Amino acid sequence: MPEPSFLPPPRSEIRNGKKKEPLLETESKPPPNGLPSFVAPFLGAFAAVFLLALVVGGIYLGSSWLHSSSSKEPKTPLLNVASWQEGPVNQSTLMQPVKPDVGWWTRTFDLPNQAQVVDYLKKQGLTVNSIEPVHYDDTKEATNLTYQVNVEVPGELLRVPQSQWASPSPEVSHFAGMLVLNQGLPPGTYWDTSHARVEAAANEPRSTLFNIHYNKLTNVVTADRLLPHDLVNRQQMHAYQVETDEVIASLEHHLQQIDAQVKLDTDSRLAQVPADPPKPKPQTAHFGGDGSGEPTKSAERIGGGAAAGAAGGAAFGAIAGNAGMGAGIGAGVGLLSGIIYNAVSKTNDKKKLEREVADQNAERLDNWRAEIKSLKQQRAQIQQDAINERQAALENLANQIAANQGHLADGGMPVVPPPQATSPAGMQPTGPN
Repeated sequence: MPEPSFLPPPRSEIRNGKKKEPLLETESKPPPNGLPSFVAPFLGAFAAVFLLALVVGGIYLGSSWLHSSSSKEPKTPLLNVASWQEGPVNQSTLMQPVKPDVGWWTRTFDLPNQAQVVDYLKKQGLTVNSIEPVHYDDTKEATNLTYQVNVEVPGELLRVPQSQWASPSPEVSHFAGMLVLNQGLPPGTYWDTSHARVEAAANEPRSTLFNIHYNKLTNVVTADRLLPHDLVNRQQMHAYQVETDEVIASLEHHLQQIDAQVKLDTDSRLAQVPADPPKPKPQTAHFGGDGSGEPTKSAERIGGGAAAGAAGGAAFGAIAGNAGMGAGIGAGVGLLSGIIYNAVSKTNDKKKLEREVADQNAERLDNWRAEIKSLKQQRAQIQQDAINERQAALENLANQIAANQGHLADGGMPVVPPPQATSPAGMQPTGPN
């Protein structure tokens, strides 16, 4: 339709030497703010997505806070890591990573707080390099949760075997079998540090699966232990050795105290026993020598015989009519008889003297032997008393160990008092008369 004739012609603008045609009414005009028409829907969609993200993030953060909050009781024991009990020892190693099959919802709402799980593993002496849930299985009776972890130990760990302690001395071994040589072990058993072996090298990464099992029927959660209980570091192993050595040294010290006390008592009593007297020398019978009186006796016996013979001969001679001849013959016969009598008497006297001297020697020897026997019996009794004293002290030591549940008393071992010795006067031998 043509423009009315009374309207002014459309204005034209000339800028930079070019003529700009006027806008037609059919052409679209830009919005007053200068933005394209498609921006508004885009901004609206972006705002909706942002609000949705805020809502979802709020839900996630809120659930995470409630999930990890110590003020809120976990809804299941699985989420209460502090209540987990140790399960079997898992020493396996993964050869290659496991592909996780745990969804976002499970990670967000069904798993325990991961920081607490890491702390649980740290309490086993492990450094946790990485941890990731890879499997979650929930049924009516149980829930099984598996993490893939990479752990290492900060220091070398060793396994120290247990052994029964034995000593070259049967007596020491007997008492060592009653003693607790290392805390936590039965009496007589010790940590054999000489046969320790390395089970976990320091700072050596290990990948494995960490399994948690929640039994809903018993309401108990058990989790793997990734290190055995009997692994120790070198400092702990040294402490075991020191503990064992100190107990054995204390035992030996107690036994030495007993022996020293018994020896002191025994030596004191033995000192009261006189020494053995020397063996008496036998006496010799001296017959017929100077001072023995034997020559005088011989003269008396010979002279008496001659006189008696002379008197008898004189009597017989008088009867025969010749008294002198009879006296001479009688004297001769009497002298001969006196000589014979003297010889016989001397022999008898010598034998008598020898018997008397022999009897005296035998009596002195018997007395000496009796004295030696008495002294030996006294010493033997003292030695037997020492054995009894020591045995009583050892029994006292064994009773003390039993009363202290396998431990020696700190105050030392009281020794049983020695038996009372017999009075010194009563111990003295009588000796020969």
